[in-house]
Amino acid sequence: MNSCDLPPEPVEISAGRIQLRPWEDRLAGELLEACLGPDSASLPGGPPAATPAGARAWILERAEAWRRGEQLAFAVQEPTTAALLGGFDLREFDGRQARLVGWVASGARRRGVGTAAAGTLTRWGFGALGLDRIRLEHAAGDAVACAFARRCGFTVVSSAPAGNTCPSGHHLRSAE
Repeated sequence: MNSCDLPPEPVEISAGRIQLRPWEDRLAGELLEACLGPDSASLPGGPPAATPAGARAWILERAEAWRRGEQLAFAVQEPTTAALLGGFDLREFDGRQARLVGWVASGARRRGVGTAAAGTLTRWGFGALGLDRIRLEHAAGDAVACAFARRCGFTVVSSAPAGNTCPSGHHLRSAE
C-alpha cells in the first residue's frame, strides 16, 4: 500500500556529475554490456539480461513497474555523454517507506557514482515523495556493501555481535 506521493510518469533528476533518467530502449546495449561484464554476478538479483531482447524486456518492465507504482527505476548516466554508469531504484513501497536498490557498472566504480546516486535518490524520496524511511539491504557480512551504506547515511538496523559490524545486511535511513 502506497501512501507517499509517487509520480505517475518517470522523471529525470539532475545531480551535478550524474543524471538519474528513466530507462530507455536505447540503453539496452550498455545494459547488456554491464550484465555480461566480469562483475555481473554482483548486480542485485543477478544480471537482469543475457541477450539484447532480454535487456529490452528488462527496460520495458521498469517502465511498466513505474506506471503500476511498484518501482521507480533510474538509469544513472554521465550528464554530458549519457554513458550508462549504473542503475538505482526505489521499490517495495509500504506506507511511507521504501527500499533502495542499485548497482554501478564496473568501469564507473570507485569514482563516487554509487554514493552520489544513492544520496540523490534518497533525498528525492524524502523530499519529493514524502517518504519517512528508506531501507538498504545487502548480503549479511558484506563489509564493502556495509561501508557503502554507511557512507550514504544509512545505519545498521540490528545490533551486531562483537567483531561483526554488519551481520544482518539491513540498514535504514530516516528523513531528517
